[in-house]
Amino acid sequence: MQSRTTENRISLALISFISSFGLSCLFHWNINQAFSNAIIAVIATYAAVLIVDKRHRNQEMLVLDSLNYRIKELEGLKHHFLGEVHQLENHHHLLLQESNKLQNQVAECRNTRDSLNRELSTYSGQKKQLEASINRIQVEIENLERSKAELNKNFSNLSLEKRRLESNTNTLRIETNQLQSIIHKLSEEKTEIENNLVLLERLKPSLEEKLYELRVDIQELESQVNYQSDLLLVKNTEYDNVLLKFNEIQQQTIHQETEFQKIKDQINLLEIERDTLQNQVWELIQQEEINFPEESGIVNQNQKDTDVFPFSDFMLTIDGTIERSENELLDEWFDLIETLTSPQFQALESILEEQNPYPRIKKIAEDNITMPNILIDSINEQAQETIGEIIIDTNADLPLIYPEYRFKLQQLIETHQKNMTQNG
Repeated sequence: MQSRTTENRISLALISFISSFGLSCLFHWNINQAFSNAIIAVIATYAAVLIVDKRHRNQEMLVLDSLNYRIKELEGLKHHFLGEVHQLENHHHLLLQESNKLQNQVAECRNTRDSLNRELSTYSGQKKQLEASINRIQVEIENLERSKAELNKNFSNLSLEKRRLESNTNTLRIETNQLQSIIHKLSEEKTEIENNLVLLERLKPSLEEKLYELRVDIQELESQVNYQSDLLLVKNTEYDNVLLKFNEIQQQTIHQETEFQKIKDQINLLEIERDTLQNQVWELIQQEEINFPEESGIVNQNQKDTDVFPFSDFMLTIDGTIERSENELLDEWFDLIETLTSPQFQALESILEEQNPYPRIKKIAEDNITMPNILIDSINEQAQETIGEIIIDTNADLPLIYPEYRFKLQQLIETHQKNMTQNG
């Protein structure tokens, strides 16, 4: 196709060149001018051909676009017609199915009609049987009414039993509630035991260290026991010697006791004689007072001055000793408060201030990786070492301060806190 177009273009250029060249030669008889005119004519013809070709192509494109649009419309109509054909085929298929169903239903209706006719014949026979059974049922109804009265009596008895059972169920519910409360308490105790187990697991390494130390101490004690056993043998020999001496001394003491008993009997006799003499003297003094009252007053005054016991000096000495003993005791109590660690001091303070100090003591023990009982026992051990007494009663349900130490501990804690604030 392209070769033909090129041939046509070449032929058109030759024709335009020859015609323009020939015409210019005829009119002007100038070859150069004719040649230039021929070239211009060729260019002009090519330009005209290109313009015409372009317009022709544009027209062809418009025609092609219109044809493509028409083709698309026809294809859309084709698809539409095909869809309608499919719908008609489906509708035809459905109609065939419905006709088959209707035929089947007609056959079923005929069968049901035949079966109904057969059933009517059977029902007529059953009707007669039912009439006979109705008569029997009426007789049974009368019997049922009689049994109904008996059932009412039984129902009243059952209602009484029901009330009794309800009362029993109420008691059982109360017991179950009590058991649930007990179970709840046991669960709380279980949680406490689990917490204690956790604390024991935490304390296990420290306890193992203490156990190792105790083993070392036991070995040392065994060596000391061996040494003491050797000493004991020596002491036993000495003890035997001492026993011999003690027996001798005991015999001497028995002899001295017999002599002492004799002296004591003599003293008792002398005391009896003294009492009799004093009674006689008092009788004589009373008689003299009756006879000579002025002289007796002077004599009594002198006797009082001479016989009065010096109680004032004795009380001063007693007060001094009491004050010294109290000061010593206060120093010991202050030493106890100062030697307590901060967890021990907090636990002691909670026991004094709170009615149920166990939760706070438990929290303090958990913070310091120990147990509440161990913390309380450590306080008692510290008190035993410093003042020689146990201040916390561990046998009760809750830890309590003994009443004789409660007021003193409160005062000491208050003074200790004041001193801490002043020092701070």
